[in-house]
Amino acid sequence: MLLEADAGVLIGDVALRALYEAPRRGLEVTDLGQAWRDWTGLPMVFAVWAVRRDFAAAHPGLVKEVHEAFLRSRDLCLAELDQVAEAAARWEPFDAATLATYFRTLDFSLGDRQVAGLREFARRAAAIGEAPALPEDGPEFFAG
Repeated sequence: MLLEADAGVLIGDVALRALYEAPRRGLEVTDLGQAWRDWTGLPMVFAVWAVRRDFAAAHPGLVKEVHEAFLRSRDLCLAELDQVAEAAARWEPFDAATLATYFRTLDFSLGDRQVAGLREFARRAAAIGEAPALPEDGPEFFAG
């Protein structure tokens, strides 16, 4: 894509590959998480699992099960991080140690600073008309 497009937003393994290949392909890579921290002083939240309040109220057991499954998946991956990196390295241009180092930098928390980062992103997007303003009563964030 980057050989044809002027720019792109890449995540995960594709972003790592772009970073690895940038010098020989003449690409400039900007880490959006670092740029956001430099700009706001807040952490960037790249993904959340969200559920509507009415669905959560109607199906609390199911929401809890899915949430717990996500936490178990995260915990298993972190517990076996070196094995995960070793397996992933078979398909990547970099070694398992590079992947393990990257995986260890990922932050799966959703504390006060991450929520502040989300709210600031929403505020700025609303200020330029790219998103509706957040309602006074939400959204609510629950971390696991």
